[in-house]
Amino acid sequence: MLEAKTDVVSPVVVNAWHTSELALLAYKKNPTNPERLYNFQEARWGLNRFAMGLSKADVAVDDCPYSEDQIRQFMGLGGFRKVSNPDFALFLPQVASTAEGLVLQGKAYPQMTNMVFQEGTPIKNVDQLGDEVSLYGWMRTEKSIDALNTNTNEDQAREAIRKAGRLPQTLNVYAEAGNISKLISPKFQYLDEVRTWVRILSSLLGGQVVYADFHLDGHCHVHWDLEPGHANAFLGVRSVGV
Repeated sequence: MLEAKTDVVSPVVVNAWHTSELALLAYKKNPTNPERLYNFQEARWGLNRFAMGLSKADVAVDDCPYSEDQIRQFMGLGGFRKVSNPDFALFLPQVASTAEGLVLQGKAYPQMTNMVFQEGTPIKNVDQLGDEVSLYGWMRTEKSIDALNTNTNEDQAREAIRKAGRLPQTLNVYAEAGNISKLISPKFQYLDEVRTWVRILSSLLGGQVVYADFHLDGHCHVHWDLEPGHANAFLGVRSVGV
C-alpha cells in the first residue's frame, strides 16, 4: 500500500501502517460489522494520505451508511434474499475521485505503474453525453475476481448495468477496488487478476472507453484500443451500487 522512499520512515507513518494492519485484521474477522468496516476504511486512508501528500481532512471518511443486515445481504453472507453477484463496500474520498485523483492513487499504489496514474494523465471521467463523472463516498462494487457480464459489447454492457440499477465505474473506483480485493479476497487476488478484462465505461482516453485488468504483481494494465462492438468471453464490465 505504501512504500518508503528512504531507509528512514516517520514514526507517524509507521503508526498509521500498524493501525491500518490492525483495522484490516479486525474487519476480516467480522466483515459485516459497520464499525469495523468504517475503521478499516478510515485507517486505510489515514495511511494512504501520507503517500498522496494530503491532510487528514482531505481524506475524512463519512459515517458508514450500511447496517449489519445490509452488509450481510450485499456481501452474499445471508439475508432475506440470495444475491447472485455479491459486493464489497469501499470509501473513495472526493479528492481521489477525479482524473487528477488517479495521480494520487498512483502515489499510494506505485505498483500499478501505468502512465494514466502519473502527472498529466490523459484520462477523462465522463458519461455518454460528455458530462463529467465523479464517483466518491461510500459505494459497493462486485467482489468477483473474474469479470461479470462477459461476451458483451459496449452497448450491452451499459444496458446490463442499467437493468441492475447501478452505475458504470470510473478508473478511480476500479483502481481502489482492485487494491482492496488484494487485501480481503480469500486468495489475496486483485480484481481481474490475469484471466479477465473489464470495460471502464465512465473513463475515456482519446474518446475511447478504456479497459483494464490487474497483473499478479499489482500492475494495472489500462488500454484504449477496444472497438465499441467488440465482445469476447474474457471481456466484461464492473459497476457501482450505492
